[in-house]
Amino acid sequence: MGAVRGPLRDALTLFDENGALLDAPAPLWQALRARDWQRLFVDLRPLWVQARLLLVGHALMEKLVFPRKGITAHVYQAPAAIETIAQTDAWLAAELQPDRWAQKPFVSLPLMGIPGWCHGNDAVSFYDDLSVFRRAAARPA
Repeated sequence: MGAVRGPLRDALTLFDENGALLDAPAPLWQALRARDWQRLFVDLRPLWVQARLLLVGHALMEKLVFPRKGITAHVYQAPAAIETIAQTDAWLAAELQPDRWAQKPFVSLPLMGIPGWCHGNDAVSFYDDLSVFRRAAARPA
């Protein structure tokens, strides 16, 4: 039997493949965490001009060569104070704490939903595709 990956290695691999850093206003983060796609991409659309997204995952970038609606990034919340790639590297290195990252501290973001990333995503019906814009899972009682 081969080596078994643990939760930390799984999370780091996922981020290495499909990760991104997102600096965005709090209302965008709240809607993203709630998977409230209507609020995130339609109601709060004007706030996206204040957001910064840095793609990290190499497979994510490869997928974007031939964009499709279902491409999803696993985003980690970045602070607004970061201005350079060197600062980003230093900050992220300090953030990579095993206990935290083993919990997969990121959320899924369908990239083509971001305003301006895809032709047609200005139509409210764009977000009706439940195969991409999945609702949050019900929490156990």
